[in-house]
Amino acid sequence: MIWKIALQLLTVFVAVLVVILDYLWRDKRTIIFKRTRRILFVIIFLSLPVSIVVIIHDDQSHKTEVKELNEQIDSLKIEIVSFRTQTQLSDNEQQEKMNRLIEDNKSFREMLAPFLTLANKRYPGSSNDVGLKKLQSDMTDLKLQAKKLDLASKKTLRGVYSRYDFNGAKRVISGGRSTMTIGEESSTFQKLVKLEKEKDYTTLLHECRLAIQTTPDWLTPYFFQGIAQNNTGDITSAIASFQYVVDKAPGDPDYALAEEFLKKLKQ
Repeated sequence: MIWKIALQLLTVFVAVLVVILDYLWRDKRTIIFKRTRRILFVIIFLSLPVSIVVIIHDDQSHKTEVKELNEQIDSLKIEIVSFRTQTQLSDNEQQEKMNRLIEDNKSFREMLAPFLTLANKRYPGSSNDVGLKKLQSDMTDLKLQAKKLDLASKKTLRGVYSRYDFNGAKRVISGGRSTMTIGEESSTFQKLVKLEKEKDYTTLLHECRLAIQTTPDWLTPYFFQGIAQNNTGDITSAIASFQYVVDKAPGDPDYALAEEFLKKLKQ
């Protein structure tokens, strides 16, 4: 482009110079005038084909640039189409994942529905989350009790029987002989009695639950649990606790108060 402009300016400059030379030179018959004029004409005639060559070359360069630019545009179009296709596929995959999640959530809710119904019946007034947590805790307790019962049944078949007294002492009867051992349950019993006398029913309820998880065969924590539940306003749970004690130890004088409390609460 620069060479093209330079040659055009040179041609114009030489042509103007020839005109000025013809106008200002007085004696046109001199050798210097003739040589100078010839040189200028030669420059003009030489610059014309050179200008043509430069113009042709510049035009070819321009066409090449246009071609490369078109190729880049075509490549960009292909990339845009490819990107749109990938985006569409990605959207379809995300939609499929979303549909699968919705179906899985629906199936999970269907599986959870019976447990929600049971939790609402067992713990009326509680939210779904709280009810399910309580139900899960009860199921864990039931599993522990089932293991204990299985172990007890195996011991019974071998003629071995064990039980806990009201104060937490463990009695083991084997072959007609009875032995008594004092363990952690005895200290737990003292703690439960103290909390009940101090009327710290919230802490008493917590300790009873810990004792039940540790020693589910011992009925005294269920008895004190019923007392704590009754004094914290959970009458339904208190009735269930006392009923459990009465069912497990019918006619046992150590747990006679459980039957009396149960009768009063059911009135």
